Amino acid sequence: MFPSDIMEEVRQLSPGALWIVVGISALLLLFGFQLYKFWIVLVSTVSAGFLGLSQGPVWGVHPVVGAIMVGLAGGILSLSLFRLFAFLSGGVTLALITGLVAPGPAELFVLFVVGGLIALLLERIWMALASSFLGAWLLGFGLLGLLDLGKKVDSLQWISDNHNLLPVLVGAATLLGAGAQYWIHRWSGSGQKPYNDLGQPLQGVGQGRYIPPNSGSRWGNPFGRWGHQ
Repeated sequence: MFPSDIMEEVRQLSPGALWIVVGISALLLLFGFQLYKFWIVLVSTVSAGFLGLSQGPVWGVHPVVGAIMVGLAGGILSLSLFRLFAFLSGGVTLALITGLVAPGPAELFVLFVVGGLIALLLERIWMALASSFLGAWLLGFGLLGLLDLGKKVDSLQWISDNHNLLPVLVGAATLLGAGAQYWIHRWSGSGQKPYNDLGQPLQGVGQGRYIPPNSGSRWGNPFGRWGHQ
């Protein structure tokens, strides 16, 4: 789960870089569901911009013009790729997890498709879990790197001695992070009043809270329009 070659590279990072890793990890762990679309657009725009910058002279345009145009196009196109990203990430994850017990290519293909469809069906829950896992994984590298930098722990030796404990720690952090994302999302919307589509307050809703169709994600029920407080 924590490859020694990656950990060796992490040990070479400066304290500032390690703190940046920890900060990004914390954002993914606690706000991954709210920010994952932002990260997809950012990565797509920057990657496309670098492509335009390097290939601009080949295409006969100024590198800066190529970077701006291709980067803008990449960012706009990425707005349509969120569900594709969820499908691919869910399929790859399930195929990797079950690859040891179903090593055949036919089985892996079926598992890839099934995992992708599950991720699409439960997109909000899946993205919260996936971003929380990635945040927990990166946070482990960052914290171990800082402890190693302070000569408090030999990170490589600690990973070797606790290789059975690491999946448990990362799994627990993933569940805690996904739970925190849920409560942060609910808390951030707790001040909203229940309105109908016409903007009129609803009366007699009881304990249910109506969420307008355009109000964004709906944690309370991935299949419906009602959340419960």
